[in-house]
Amino acid sequence: MDSERYSLIARLLHWAVALLVLVQIGLGFAADWSDRPVSDRLLDQHVRVGLLVAALMVLRLSWRLASPPPSLPIGVSGWRRRAAGLTHKALYLLLLAMPVSGYVLWAWTGPSLDWWGMARVPILVRGGDDEMWRSVAGYGHQYGAYGVSALVILHIAAALHHQFALRDRLIGKRMGFGTLDGGDSAG
Repeated sequence: MDSERYSLIARLLHWAVALLVLVQIGLGFAADWSDRPVSDRLLDQHVRVGLLVAALMVLRLSWRLASPPPSLPIGVSGWRRRAAGLTHKALYLLLLAMPVSGYVLWAWTGPSLDWWGMARVPILVRGGDDEMWRSVAGYGHQYGAYGVSALVILHIAAALHHQFALRDRLIGKRMGFGTLDGGDSAG
C-alpha cells in the first residue's frame, strides 16, 4: 500500500493547493462579474491568495522532484496513464504561470501590497507606457484561468470516475487521510 501512496507532505500540499485554487477561481470570476468597489476588494484578496499559491507550488514542485510520486497501479491502461501525466504537467505549468502573469498585471497597475499584515510584497518591475506586456499578461491570465478551470474539472471528474465508476478506491488509497479510504495517515 505504501508504494501506491503519496507521502504525507505531498498529500498536504496537494489538498492545500486544491482548496486555494478553488478559492482563486471563485475570487477571480467573482471579481470579473462584480462592480468596481467589490471587484477591487476581491482582486486584492485574489492577489494575496495567488502569492500563497505560488509559494506552495514552488514547494510542491520541489517536493515532487525530490520525492517522485508513486507509480500508478499496473491495471491502469496506457492512455489513462498518459492522460493523467499530461493533466498533471499542464496543471503544474499553469499553476506556476498564473501567479507570474497575475504579478505582472498587479505590478503594472496595483499599489504596493501588504500580505495580510505579515509582509510587504515589493513591486520588482513597473510597466511603462508600452502596454504590450500588460496585454500579454492579461490575456495569458484570462485564458490561463479558463485552462486551469477546465483542468480542475477534468481532474475532479477523473477522481470521481475512479471512485464511482471503476470503484477502485485509487484516489483514497493514494491521496486520502485516515482509515475510511483504506490507508493510514503515515507519510
